[in-house]
Amino acid sequence: MPKKRQLAQPQPQPQPKPEPQPLGVDISTRNERMGEDGSSKEVAKPHTLEEFLAECHTLGPMRFVVIGNGAILEAAGEFSNMRHSTTPKGELLTFSASSATDANGLLSFELHLRPDNVRSIEMVEKLVDEEKKLLILRFRGQTEHQPAKETHSHVILSAILKVGGDDASHPDCVEQWYHMREQFGDSWVVVQ
Repeated sequence: MPKKRQLAQPQPQPQPKPEPQPLGVDISTRNERMGEDGSSKEVAKPHTLEEFLAECHTLGPMRFVVIGNGAILEAAGEFSNMRHSTTPKGELLTFSASSATDANGLLSFELHLRPDNVRSIEMVEKLVDEEKKLLILRFRGQTEHQPAKETHSHVILSAILKVGGDDASHPDCVEQWYHMREQFGDSWVVVQ
């Protein structure tokens, strides 16, 4: 009687390693973060950059800072009058002052933000001295020469509120910043 042949069992295929997650919380999959006491607490998750920016109008006047090669631009403005447009170079979100021009007929504030370039957002407190601190929104993105999967990115825009001192932001705006940080978290990857 011939011997029965045993069929070879298929070998499991190795699973690809998951891509490393960027720094911060990936809001597409998580909606909790650690509380100060170490407990996990539920945090509402924004779905898009536009959703987060729509909340930013409640922060009132802020100091906007853009640092480039060879120049630093600072301007006072607000995340107000948000408009969306499509240009040959891509999508733009535009913010402008309520009054479009100043006494000389010049634009008093206008900001164009390319949403496709914003990879992550951080909400950071920075102590200046014993009486002053800065509450900063940092919008991070990649440069043209930086790989898209690289986890460290440069700051493309900072928006700052001041706590303490003569030119301090309104207390309601400061309270709203803390409320937004509680709602959105300290940092996260923007859902594209």
